[in-house]
Amino acid sequence: MSTLNEFIASVKTEGMMQTNRFSVDFALPLVLRSSKNPFPGDLEKVLLHCDAVTLPGMSISTQQARTYGEFREMPYERLFENITLSFYIDNTMDAKALFDIWIHSIQDPVTRQFNYYKEYITDMTIYVEDKEDEERYNVKLFECYPKSITSIQMDYSAKEVMKIQVSLNYRYWVAGYMVADENNGPIVNGKEQLVSPGAEPGGGAYDDQEEFPNLAVENERLYPTF
Repeated sequence: MSTLNEFIASVKTEGMMQTNRFSVDFALPLVLRSSKNPFPGDLEKVLLHCDAVTLPGMSISTQQARTYGEFREMPYERLFENITLSFYIDNTMDAKALFDIWIHSIQDPVTRQFNYYKEYITDMTIYVEDKEDEERYNVKLFECYPKSITSIQMDYSAKEVMKIQVSLNYRYWVAGYMVADENNGPIVNGKEQLVSPGAEPGGGAYDDQEEFPNLAVENERLYPTF
């Protein structure tokens, strides 16, 4: 059984993660890079102005099954909740313009025709960092697109900075974890490394892809394929 002293020693040695150390990264979807409906602003600046994000969760749907004796709850599908991002809006209004153009690209506001799915989706990665700005964890969300954009209340008496909240839908997510070496901390073979659950640490990406056919290698991080 752990003692209070062991808990205090662990906190002093390892430290605690804080919720204000993160960054978000994603590329523009195809439709916002086309000549028909391009995003004219600075995406890097928009990402810099992201002040809040939700790390995604997951739940498993189950149904009762019994062959003999008591019921068992048997899983049959995974469910993912939308994530919410919040952005400061500067004088260029780039953050507002980005998500206005993006959500209108899903369905044309005039013709009411829906665009092709592959045209308006993109992958997103949320990085979680420690106090030294070293990456400790990341979540990659696949096939993201905006599902809703909150309204913005304008008020003569208000003095707050304008912000926008966006709810994103996605297909699924996977997580990457820092591999910890007992002797050297979060360094493996002289190199920091992130792996997905169930992966084995090594010098970088898996050397033999045939040995791990259910993993896709991307930017020296390991993500299971589905």
